[in-house]
Amino acid sequence: MTREVLSARSGRTRRVLIVLATTVSFLMAAGAAAGFAGYEWAQAKLDQRATISLGDGSPAPSSPGGSLVLPLGALCKDTCNYLVLGSDSRATLSSKDQQGFQTDAQINGYRSDTMLLVHIVADTKHATIVSFPRDLIVDIPGYGTDKINAAFSHGAASGGEIPGGAVLAAKTVQELTGLQINHVVVVDLGGFESIVNAVGTVPFCTPVQLVDDPSRFPGYVPGDGGSGLYLDAGCHDLDGATALALVRARDVIAGGVPDCISDFARIGRQQQFMRALMNKLLSPLMLPKLPHLIDVITKQLYFDDRLQVTDLVDLSKALQGVASGNADFRTVPSELAPNNIDVVLSPDARTFLDKLRRDEPLGDLGTSLQGNAPTPGNIAVRVYDDASEGHAPNDVYTAQLSESGFKMMATASESATPELQGMGTTILYNKGYEEQAKVVAQYVPGPYPIKEAKPGQLPSDTQVGVVVDVHYTYQDPGSGKTPIVNPDCSL
Repeated sequence: MTREVLSARSGRTRRVLIVLATTVSFLMAAGAAAGFAGYEWAQAKLDQRATISLGDGSPAPSSPGGSLVLPLGALCKDTCNYLVLGSDSRATLSSKDQQGFQTDAQINGYRSDTMLLVHIVADTKHATIVSFPRDLIVDIPGYGTDKINAAFSHGAASGGEIPGGAVLAAKTVQELTGLQINHVVVVDLGGFESIVNAVGTVPFCTPVQLVDDPSRFPGYVPGDGGSGLYLDAGCHDLDGATALALVRARDVIAGGVPDCISDFARIGRQQQFMRALMNKLLSPLMLPKLPHLIDVITKQLYFDDRLQVTDLVDLSKALQGVASGNADFRTVPSELAPNNIDVVLSPDARTFLDKLRRDEPLGDLGTSLQGNAPTPGNIAVRVYDDASEGHAPNDVYTAQLSESGFKMMATASESATPELQGMGTTILYNKGYEEQAKVVAQYVPGPYPIKEAKPGQLPSDTQVGVVVDVHYTYQDPGSGKTPIVNPDCSL
């Protein structure tokens, strides 16, 4: 299969937006490296890091209304919550890489446009990774109502720089969700590039061309060149610069169709990218790189001063089953406000957060993004090999689905059960997941039927199953005649 290593650089005068969903994967790699290389060496590396003080984790006084204010940095017990933040500081970019970016002075301090909450349940080792839209209107402690991304800016501007911004962001998310924040991690633009490059490259497949083109969107400011993202349809190996362009892109034309709601479309692509990265990090081929990875990670990320190697190892163990569905990507349920600019919590948000706090099953809450087709990162898939002569594991499982960022419910393709044998190459879906099956079909193009599964054909934890037989022929995502699932901008 032909690969293309692309390099893109940002345009010029715009707000830099970065949701660093990938940091969770870097933490996973750090935990694995700690177990591989030895606690003492890894802890010494961690002790050299730049730190964020969250206090001593002791109980805080009650608020004026009488409710208990949760302390930051408390020790993890039954659950553990990591807040992952992306700072758009250019400080660690080389002078060459800073070309095309505004300076820190020009962007008026530090910013973090979105946040990621990683909620881990100790007994099940299950991770729920929750994205927050950057334009979500919330209450920021001490500053009133504002967009959630303003919390980092306010905290940094008060004299605390990155640590101050991280603490106020943590308090904001903690009050919004009711979940105690135990640890905080921050990474900037240069750190993101360096860590992706340390991984090597990240596979990423797209069935349509992706171009970040602000000139095609309302409110365009002449000279705004976007993130520099330009990916043709097909499969690519992304270096750090191209991966950065992908996760930052806000005004994307996908297969000729503009994003409906940029905040939500970007989250969907980031979740897909993160899943692809996590799938790569779980590969045995990454094991020799782990000591180098932890060295890079500890130099590039800000951690809170209470984070220990044992915490990273626990996180690593919790995410080791990601290919079997031990990690879910969610977005706090939200919708576009009447002004078509801001984002507000949707009616499902309270139920979602209540269930998250109680560690109850979330069902499909938080898996849909307004105006967007289902994202691969949230589509649970299994691949079944019905005498395909090895094509299923080599092509469908790896190159078309795992590397495309789908939620793989097994670590490899499985043998077709009697209920699936003899039907030919087919895309099946459990009741209610036809749209998800149509998305999968974009990545496994061909004249293959899409059918609702009969009772017992697919497990209940699987939304879509791909059965591959000896007549299957590989095609790159985007190279076939399968109809593209476009977003519904009328929502």
